[in-house]
Amino acid sequence: MSSFKNAEKAHRRAHKERGQVSSRKNLGLLEKKQDYKKRARDYHIKQKRLKILQEKARNRNPDEFYYKMVNSKMVDGEHFTKNKVPAPEKKERVKALCRDLFQVESERRRLDKEIEHMHISLSLMPGMPDHQQRSHVVFFDTDAEASGFNKSADTQADYFDTHVALLNNPSNRMRNEQLATEEIQAVDKKSRKKAERHYSVKMAHLTDAMKRRKELDREYDQLTDRKNSLSFKRQRGSKNIIPRHNRRKMKTK
Repeated sequence: MSSFKNAEKAHRRAHKERGQVSSRKNLGLLEKKQDYKKRARDYHIKQKRLKILQEKARNRNPDEFYYKMVNSKMVDGEHFTKNKVPAPEKKERVKALCRDLFQVESERRRLDKEIEHMHISLSLMPGMPDHQQRSHVVFFDTDAEASGFNKSADTQADYFDTHVALLNNPSNRMRNEQLATEEIQAVDKKSRKKAERHYSVKMAHLTDAMKRRKELDREYDQLTDRKNSLSFKRQRGSKNIIPRHNRRKMKTK
């Protein structure tokens, strides 16, 4: 019987829905029944959702709080969740910050050695200006000996067993025995100016290195703060929980 029905359907005329009228083509395609059903279903779903939200808003507790409020903000009347850094990306950023910290720390150590070396070389240079001369502290038992030592340069030269011209040398202060055996060439003005120029260049390098050291300290502190802010975890208070094997003993007591 079903075969006859199918054969009859095959010879039936196909009824087609009419299209949009040519005078209304500017309004787009004509809406069919299946299009209307989809649109109506979507409209009713949205209306139900709005009713549920309105009921929740009416019954809302004004003192209500949940932790998502901390991670969300309102922009132009709409709620937006703040973008959190994913866990894998956070780990990569922490590793990169650790590498940067290691590089900054190695650069600081290298600069410390360089600054120390420059300080030593500048203290041993004979062409130092007068305001950078080193002082030699001498201790005496009585005030009379100290006052007699400060009166003249000859007494100071006798005390150090050297020549008067070598008293202001911070290093390589030769004794009288060495002066008698070795030949010493006099320092002319040209060589002294050259030494002072060399000293000024060294001092400029030293000041630049010290400025760079301060910048590295500031950069190291900033990187440390960034690393701590990424790797910080809230530590919850520990509770005194009684182990299971001790609970029975406490009950029996």
